[in-house]
Amino acid sequence: MLIDMISVPGDPTRPNEDVAVATLSCGGDAGVAVLLDGVTSPAGETTGCAHGVPWFTEHLAERMVHIASTRRTSELEKCLAAAISMTASAHGSDCDLSNLYTPQATIVAFRWDAERFEYLLLSDSILLLEASDATVEPVTDTRLEYVLAKPELSELYTAVNALSDDPVAQDLAICALRQEVDRFRNSGDGFFTVAADPGVGSYALTGQRHRSEVRSAAALSDGATRWTELFGRGGWSDLVELLQTQGAHTLVGQVRATEEADGNCLKYPRAKRHDDASVIYLRLQR
Repeated sequence: MLIDMISVPGDPTRPNEDVAVATLSCGGDAGVAVLLDGVTSPAGETTGCAHGVPWFTEHLAERMVHIASTRRTSELEKCLAAAISMTASAHGSDCDLSNLYTPQATIVAFRWDAERFEYLLLSDSILLLEASDATVEPVTDTRLEYVLAKPELSELYTAVNALSDDPVAQDLAICALRQEVDRFRNSGDGFFTVAADPGVGSYALTGQRHRSEVRSAAALSDGATRWTELFGRGGWSDLVELLQTQGAHTLVGQVRATEEADGNCLKYPRAKRHDDASVIYLRLQR
C-alpha cells in the first residue's frame, strides 16, 4: 500500500485554502483520507466570520479524519455532519454562520479497511477510482456544472473566458458570474458546499466497494484536475498512471509548468492563473 499527497497554494504570498490529510490505523491496513478545497471569498464581500477559509478547512479536515477513524461503523455522511457541527461550535459567538459567504469548501473523503472501501464527495473536486482491471472511473458531483449550464449563467461564464487579455474587464465579469452562481449555492435546485450546516451531509454523493475491487484511488482539487479538464494533457487513466509512475509532485509540477507557459491565460482561458492544487493518491494493489 502507498499513500502519496501534495497540497500547494496557487499564490505563495497567500495561505493555501486546500487541505489534504490521511491517517493509517490497524497496522496500516485501514485508514481515512480527506481533501478539502476551500472556497475563496469574493473580493469586497464580508464573511461575517473572524476566521478565514484556511482556518475552516484545517479544522474541518482534522475533525473529519478523527471522527471517520474512530466511528468506523458510522456512515461517512454522518461523520461529515458531526465534523461540521464540531467545527461550527469552534467558531465562537462573534461569527455569523448564516452569512452566505461564511467559510466553506468542497470535499472528497474516503475510508478503507481489510474488507471495504467507502467514499464521499461534494461539489467540484474529483475522485478517481481505479478498478482491479486498471479501468478508471471518475466520481463527480455535476450539480455545479448543471448550474453553470443554465442560460443566464452560461453567457456570463463564456464572457469570463473571453476576457483573458483584459484583467479589469474579466474581474468585473467574474464578479457578475459569482453573484449569479451564489444564488444557487446550498439550495435544492443548485449545488452544495460544506459550510456550517450539518444537514449538507445528506446531499453528498456516497458509495462503497469491496476492497478487492479497488486498485487505487485519487482525490484531486480542481487546481490539480486542470491537468485533464483544462489543459488536456491526458485522460483520467493517463492521470492515474502518472500518479502511479511519477507521483503527485510531478502531476502538480506539470500543471504549474503549463500555467506558466500560458501566463496571460489566452491559450487556456481561466479565472485564476494559478489555483491551489491538492492530490491524495492511495494505491491498495500493485
